[in-house]
Amino acid sequence: MVRIMNRITSLISAISIFISCISGYRIENTEFDDLEALAISAALSYRTLAWNGSIDTDTPEFAWNTAGWYAAYKANLELSDDAVLSGDQLKEIQSIILSGKTAAAPPDTVNTKRVVNDGKTCWEFPDIYEYFRSYLGVSSEVNCEKTGDSTFVVTIREHLRFNAVEEIVFSIGFNKENDGYALSDFSRSEFYDLDFTPELLHDANLLSNLLPIYENLTITEDYSNGFGAISHSVKTDNGYAFWIDGGSVGHYDEYSFYTDDNGKVSVMPADTSPEWLDDYVADMMLPGDGADFIRLTCTREEEMFFIDYGSSSTVYTIDRGTLALKKVESFDENDVSYYTAKFDYGKKVTEPDTIAAWKKPLRTVTLNLLYSDGRTVRQTFRIPSDWEFDAAEYCRWGTVYLDKGCTKPYKYPGNGINYTLYVCEGAG
Repeated sequence: MVRIMNRITSLISAISIFISCISGYRIENTEFDDLEALAISAALSYRTLAWNGSIDTDTPEFAWNTAGWYAAYKANLELSDDAVLSGDQLKEIQSIILSGKTAAAPPDTVNTKRVVNDGKTCWEFPDIYEYFRSYLGVSSEVNCEKTGDSTFVVTIREHLRFNAVEEIVFSIGFNKENDGYALSDFSRSEFYDLDFTPELLHDANLLSNLLPIYENLTITEDYSNGFGAISHSVKTDNGYAFWIDGGSVGHYDEYSFYTDDNGKVSVMPADTSPEWLDDYVADMMLPGDGADFIRLTCTREEEMFFIDYGSSSTVYTIDRGTLALKKVESFDENDVSYYTAKFDYGKKVTEPDTIAAWKKPLRTVTLNLLYSDGRTVRQTFRIPSDWEFDAAEYCRWGTVYLDKGCTKPYKYPGNGINYTLYVCEGAG
């Protein structure tokens, strides 16, 4: 009986050892299927190795880096202090990434530490884990969307200066094979750089180039102190019309006009050409000559760059197709915004009365400029019939009269009539 019991006990022990061996074998050779985490890790590895360039993914360097980012990603999820992979895990990841043999030793570019845990060889990735904790969740974030059984779209969003964000999108796929998975697809969204010269940018923002495309332009300006203004620009038959807010101040062709507190509108020439406003957007809103354009972020639709002035910086957003300005924003030395200008094109606008007045019957004002050396220059102007020509402001060098002898001081002649004025140099 004792012998029988001993044989039964031995048989039970043998079966237990056999089962234990089989179980251990299955654990060590469990097929790697944590593909989503691996896709995220591969995207992070590529981004931090290549940045805006490109690299070959079928290399030991990329495979080891991806393994390191996988270890860091999993350690972060598990709130672990160390990013560690077993030798088997490392080999499995390499076999997925590499089409050839796995690399037993790390490349010189990857800082790893070989350790033994519970009798097994493991690899620590201290530098990648430190980088991970200072990069992901601090200056960047990652999102992964599963698009198929083993395909993923990974988006890395990097938060840049001036509240700008750059998105890098990776499409990653794995094929199921007899001995596990293999990386079958890896592509990254196209990198766009600034693709214009200062001269091209200036010319693109001339009204003569903007308005044939967009018909009109509205600029909304806001300052951190609460001040702001809205201006509009449209094409006229001969030049351009420009007005601020409700139209109390503005320009029409070669004229400038302004309204006083009583509603009286005064007008005078601003230039000799009705197209003098053509370059006001380019000259007033774009950086000056010699400025250093620093790329911030670019997409297929728009480009962003900034100019660093030391104590302040200005960020410009332009349309990639037309190079039209979309936004200008200025920041102080602490990158705090204090001025913003937004550009809206083709927005429906209602012309104010001061613009509509130019489409009604006009009157003629004749101006005779009498210089002290005997010269006389005659000028004529066509203005709305109930506006006053501001000869005193236009000709500050002289005094305005109603007669050639410069004896009748100026007094507004009234609405609806043509009239003649004389400006005498040295009189008064």
